[in-house]
Amino acid sequence: MPHAESQESYVELSETELQETRRRLRTELATIAHWRRLIRARIDLTIAQATPPPQLGGYLQEFLSISPTMNSQLQDVSAQVLTAHTLYSVTDLPDLKRSELALTTYEKDVRTALMAVTDELVARQSA
Repeated sequence: MPHAESQESYVELSETELQETRRRLRTELATIAHWRRLIRARIDLTIAQATPPPQLGGYLQEFLSISPTMNSQLQDVSAQVLTAHTLYSVTDLPDLKRSELALTTYEKDVRTALMAVTDELVARQSA
């Protein structure tokens, strides 16, 4: 894909090159969205692990009869969810936030380029 800094540089591209550039920019936006979901999920998991909820059913035992099977299943939920992801630390949050900010800036640049390419295609088709 030709590197283009401004809308003027898109003028030199053929219509086929513009369409291919536009397709690649849209694909990159989808990739950015995926990375954004991963970063947000990692932030959510880090915060959730640092502040785990109370044990399920712990406050209801005097009001609700929980079968031994259900109690075991609830303990399994806790064990699987709270201990499976011990790789996350609150000390990672600043780096994750910086990654999120970098991704936001990059997304803005890609969207600006996509708009410029789209504008050039529209201008050619309306001429």
